[in-house]
Amino acid sequence: MKLRSTERASGGVPASSMADIAFLLIIFFLTTAVSVSTGLLPGSLQQGQGGPPLEQGAVLHLVIDQAGNLKADGQDLPPRDLESWLGKHRKSLALIQAGGTTAWKHIGPVLATLRKAGIKRYAFEDE
Repeated sequence: MKLRSTERASGGVPASSMADIAFLLIIFFLTTAVSVSTGLLPGSLQQGQGGPPLEQGAVLHLVIDQAGNLKADGQDLPPRDLESWLGKHRKSLALIQAGGTTAWKHIGPVLATLRKAGIKRYAFEDE
């Protein structure tokens, strides 16, 4: 004997759970915003507006080529002389230009020298 069912499975998403999800998202965003604004989490609601302006000549432009040759502010410089060069020129930020084919063995010592000289902020730029 075959029984017929009058109930059919619905293919839609239940609408009752949508309100729960929306409520949880509101709570998440509110707690995150309060935590950031009070300093409990790192970050700022004003990110992207830029920091304080840099002094004239505070940015060091380094170019490292594929062979490991180094240019500091447009002047050829042997990598072993970078530390003494940084002692004479006070910089607070380094912009490093290195191509995708430049080996890490050329970049790593330059970063170590920058940190040793007190330059902890640097950015990379592709050729």
